[in-house]
Amino acid sequence: MTKKEIPFVNMLYYSGDKIIGGDYCDANGNYSINNLKEIEEIEFSCIGYETLIVEKENIKDTIYLNSSEIVLNEIIITNSKKDNETHIGYNDFKKKFSISGSKGIECAVFIENTFNIEKKISSFLFKLEKKNKNRIAVRIHLYKKNDANEPSNELIDSDIIFYINKGSKGQFDVELSSYNLTLPLEGVFIGLEWLGTINDEGQFLNSNEWNNTQIEFNDELETPITYFRNRFKTGIWNDTRRLKKDLEKIIKFTNFPNASFGIMVADK
Repeated sequence: MTKKEIPFVNMLYYSGDKIIGGDYCDANGNYSINNLKEIEEIEFSCIGYETLIVEKENIKDTIYLNSSEIVLNEIIITNSKKDNETHIGYNDFKKKFSISGSKGIECAVFIENTFNIEKKISSFLFKLEKKNKNRIAVRIHLYKKNDANEPSNELIDSDIIFYINKGSKGQFDVELSSYNLTLPLEGVFIGLEWLGTINDEGQFLNSNEWNNTQIEFNDELETPITYFRNRFKTGIWNDTRRLKKDLEKIIKFTNFPNASFGIMVADK
């Protein structure tokens, strides 16, 4: 136990077995809890640490999590393709519309392994436009596919967090080669989790402006391979069938809406 601050720890609030809300610690590991009266237990979790469930009467000013001894690496965003890498995914598909995220929302897209062998993942590609003045913290996830073709077990063993600054737009290429992530034979779900708007000191801002951070969607695939979940409600994954139904009043779809995510893999 290092007693160092852990940024953006997930907090889930329980009453009995039911999730009644949640939040994140800020970039400095600080947290505050509203409506503690209704909460019976709080679950603290973060990639690279053991999950801890604390009963309300045992909540203290400082909570310690046991580390899995993972060393975090610096996130690098690049703009160029290396000669020894191959692109797969949907980030170059034609844009159909954009959709905004909000705190606690996670979006994951399935990417098939077309090589018949495991490959090392070099980077995560997605298109985004950031319109407001505040920075946003986002977390990257990588999930196995379960028998129901939904995201299941997390494949990343350390927190991968990066920040989206004012006016950012276009294609993001987030370097992942230092994390030794592998594209499984059965394919993988890669996703983004919206953590919140923060100031220069790493503290959360009580602002809804950051909902103007929009990721691109396409409608070129006949199958809904994009899944959403709200971590602070049920935490259940749902594909984009409902999203399509809700948007058909204003958008004419050829196929199903899917997020325009992609990855680069190393050829060797």
